[in-house]
Amino acid sequence: VAIKRAYISLAGLTMQSIKSKVVREFDCYTKITQDIINGMVEENDNSFNTPQGYRRVEAISQEYKLDGKPDKNPVGAPTRHIEGNYLNIIVKEQFLDQLNDCFRQAEIDIEDSFCAARMDADIILPADARRNGCALVNIGADTTTIVIYKNDMMRKLAVVPLGSNNITMDLCSLQISKDEAEEIKITHGYKPANGDICSVDSDTVNNVIGARMNEILQNVKYQIEESNENVVHIIFTGGGSKLKNFELLL
Repeated sequence: VAIKRAYISLAGLTMQSIKSKVVREFDCYTKITQDIINGMVEENDNSFNTPQGYRRVEAISQEYKLDGKPDKNPVGAPTRHIEGNYLNIIVKEQFLDQLNDCFRQAEIDIEDSFCAARMDADIILPADARRNGCALVNIGADTTTIVIYKNDMMRKLAVVPLGSNNITMDLCSLQISKDEAEEIKITHGYKPANGDICSVDSDTVNNVIGARMNEILQNVKYQIEESNENVVHIIFTGGGSKLKNFELLL
């Protein structure tokens, strides 16, 4: 099959989210129109101060506030003060330039690109979790991605530079090969059942895995608390969450 065009899933350590807001004041009560909303979105696009070395790939509208009161659908409502809040997803320019260069060399056109974490959340998270407050935590090989939802809207995206490969490298410090360390991580896990055979002392393995997973989970905890959102549910995905007895670590 000849591939000529591709849809790109953007993920990894180079992604993060930054909040911004746009405010409009009126001399008298004014009915909000779609043109006003579109103008505020455009103003955010033009005025957002993207950090040096980054490029914005998406701006997600949050709630609007009319005279200080939240309103998800402000069109048609009268107000003298409207505040629009936005979540801006940014990616390092170097990463995007290298990605585009790879596809140019392969002679494949990029049709469109998407935030992988947002797509994962749309597929995985139940409707009530997105509404009530939820964190989707993807523990991958090299990174852990945290996406927070509240009132059906994405509130935060953060990527921590730690993943399940760190456990493998920690186990390698016990003077075993990488292949053996990976096998111990997958088959042995944390606090194995009695009778499991392992080439390394079980207590030592537990200490290594427990220490690294504790570091990852403490980072997850910090990102959730720093969001100031009332997170009711936490859903884990990714290979790192399949670690044996993961719930004991939690």
